[in-house]
Amino acid sequence: MANKYDHIQELIGLWQEFEKATMKPDFLSFGDWLKNNSHQENRSRDRAEKMDKESNVPDIGDEIAALPVKQQLISLIARLARLQDFYAKKFFEGLPINSLLEFSFLFSMNKSTSLKKKEIIGLHLVEYSTGIDILNRLIRLQLVIESRDDLDKRSKRLKITSEGKRILIEALIRMNKINDLFFMEYSDEDLEKLLPSLTLLENHHKKIFGKSGSNSGFKILQLLKTIDEVT
Repeated sequence: MANKYDHIQELIGLWQEFEKATMKPDFLSFGDWLKNNSHQENRSRDRAEKMDKESNVPDIGDEIAALPVKQQLISLIARLARLQDFYAKKFFEGLPINSLLEFSFLFSMNKSTSLKKKEIIGLHLVEYSTGIDILNRLIRLQLVIESRDDLDKRSKRLKITSEGKRILIEALIRMNKINDLFFMEYSDEDLEKLLPSLTLLENHHKKIFGKSGSNSGFKILQLLKTIDEVT
């Protein structure tokens, strides 16, 4: 059982602290000091409890680090891609385009006088149906126009419009800001060291995808056979 004079002893200790902190101690000021000190202690305790709760939240980095190295790389690349797409949606607000793929399609069409639908879809490694949806949207927005191919009447060629070029210029300005944000902790020299390995990996899978990956009927067994052929 606590001693009935414990609170008095605690109060004496607090008065000693108050005397050290105050030039002219008096009971009225002591009361204000006790109240302020109590609030500070509560805030400190709340902060400590919050930090303790946050420290118990699982860190996805720890989960990834526990995976085999190949799975770690895949997970990190996928997460980075999602982050970049998230940034793009924020930075592209107010523009008719709202995704990196739409930006990339416009960028490619600006570099080429005209491209077939299948060519641009294959260029950006997306399924045919997804690519068609993107192109149809760009056409509806009047950022791209389509015309019949003179040599192949069954095909249609795509060309960026003057409005599409205007939107692309604005998007390019914003993309530079996205890139600065994305790599703000790294110098160009640091990033250049990553390029050879990533380019080699991308080229390897571009060959696989180029054979049949854009086909919606692409099966995993076909993929495994393709890997054997490429390697």
